[in-house]
Amino acid sequence: MSAFRHADVLIAADVIYDITVIDSLVLVVKSFLEQDPRAKQTIFAITKRNMASFELFLNKIREHGINCSWLTKNCASLPKVFECTFTQDRFDVQVARFTSNLLCPHQQIVV
Repeated sequence: MSAFRHADVLIAADVIYDITVIDSLVLVVKSFLEQDPRAKQTIFAITKRNMASFELFLNKIREHGINCSWLTKNCASLPKVFECTFTQDRFDVQVARFTSNLLCPHQQIVV
């Protein structure tokens, strides 16, 4: 738990697919951001496989007063860091930054 408190950035990828854990995921993000709203942020790489879970996650983020800004809405053009045999088009992968609503309460989520 100490690492959680001392980290400035929480990074997650491919975690928004199971609607049964969305509430818990959002509470972890909220808890992390509330520790130090000016210094903490989360970065999520989100694959839009299931629109129901994607929309539920964004609604829950909004309900908890967490700001969302899209760093990229399409990762297809980003260079690959590692070569691999599995390839994914990445057109459905988006990268978002979540920050505390205490900093910018007027910012809205844009999908």
